[in-house]
Amino acid sequence: MAAEGPKHQFTDEQIGRYHKKFNAFDLNKDGIVTLHELHTIGKVLGYKLKKDEYEAIFGRRDLDESGGLTFDEFLDAMWEQVSQEDHKKANIRQIFTDYDKDGNGYVSHKEAHEILERDLGFDKEKTDYLVDMYDLNGDGRLSIEEFVDFYARVEEKKEELRDLFKEFDKDSNGFIDSEEAKQVAVRLGFPECEAANLVKLHDVNKDGVISYEEFVQMWHIPAE
Repeated sequence: MAAEGPKHQFTDEQIGRYHKKFNAFDLNKDGIVTLHELHTIGKVLGYKLKKDEYEAIFGRRDLDESGGLTFDEFLDAMWEQVSQEDHKKANIRQIFTDYDKDGNGYVSHKEAHEILERDLGFDKEKTDYLVDMYDLNGDGRLSIEEFVDFYARVEEKKEELRDLFKEFDKDSNGFIDSEEAKQVAVRLGFPECEAANLVKLHDVNKDGVISYEEFVQMWHIPAE
């Protein structure tokens, strides 16, 4: 009889974040977490659940009666027992925490720029433009309420970049080589013959190809 597959539909990004926290609070490194540890993990992941909700999660998914949840049981339990609305809110709270480096409850221009420079290749001017667009009360920072729409726009921009990269990466090997870079050069307003120079200029690790991270810094996606 084939093993039953996972019931959850978390994204790879969420699974990675959850696994990191799961391992951090699996104090004796036995691959399972207790009810107390589950409560702590949920809190740091941005969930605001009540004690009886954690007890329901734990009780329903401790399938092997080991007294704890494995990571796979944890994922399925959270998916089955927690509403989609709570998942969305928790995800935003966790991402907000990643941006809010000083933990003061707001995202400043500087904090936003650290991430937008990495993820979107934004310069300071583009970051300021995007933050100001969603800073509804004009206090020069983003509250978590303002951050929700701001981050939705950031995700749209990231998706644009991912789609562009896939378009240029014809052989889908995760890199843009000199031949594929000819199309990039043309889209950027350069002649095809400049493709090799374009790769050389933005090939930070000098492996002869453009990775996605290097592409982000090369493309200069607009902030609008």
